[in-house]
Amino acid sequence: MKIRRFAIAGLSLFFVWACQHVEIKEDLEGRGGVESCNSKPFSIQLANGTPIFEDQKMPDGILMVDKVSVYVESIDQYGDVQGKIHISEGFASEKKEKTKVKVHCVSGGSQLESQGFIAEIPALKKLKLAHSQKEESELSSNNFWIRFREGKVEYRSDLPTEATGARNLHDFFSRVGVDYAFYELADGRVEFRGHQEKMGSRSYIAIQYNVLKTRN
Repeated sequence: MKIRRFAIAGLSLFFVWACQHVEIKEDLEGRGGVESCNSKPFSIQLANGTPIFEDQKMPDGILMVDKVSVYVESIDQYGDVQGKIHISEGFASEKKEKTKVKVHCVSGGSQLESQGFIAEIPALKKLKLAHSQKEESELSSNNFWIRFREGKVEYRSDLPTEATGARNLHDFFSRVGVDYAFYELADGRVEFRGHQEKMGSRSYIAIQYNVLKTRN
């Protein structure tokens, strides 16, 4: 499968997300109103919905990212949680010209600091999926990256993944080592849930996509 950039007229506003460099450093010392990290903000599964794993069962059209939520845990050699970060990214206005990043919670900052904590999880920012064996899916992937350093959270969503040669959803997520499920929402949108565990970190990601219909 080839990793391609789409060239669809009239979709230029959505391409800002794919091309925009996003990085923040937010000092959390003394902040009020920060949400609790006591429980996971989301899981690998939606409570109400049937998971989709195959390209042919996905909606027809191009899926473009609308908003992202990433939750990561720092874990020790025994799998015990040492620290947590929850961060989200979404468009700042209806014009979809800029994205806004929000740090929802951080816990275990001292452990994160001493560990030099870095976590990343690969996912798809935009995709057009084949609905027959004569078609070929088009996937565009990025690493969603979080680091905690000097009391600050740093986040990027524009880092490229290594080429996988994947030809479909199952191939891609198998090769990057991410447990995944897609869900079609009632409003015609699609939500993705992913999970990956590596030495030193456990990551969860939730992405909502707009489904853009293409002309035949």
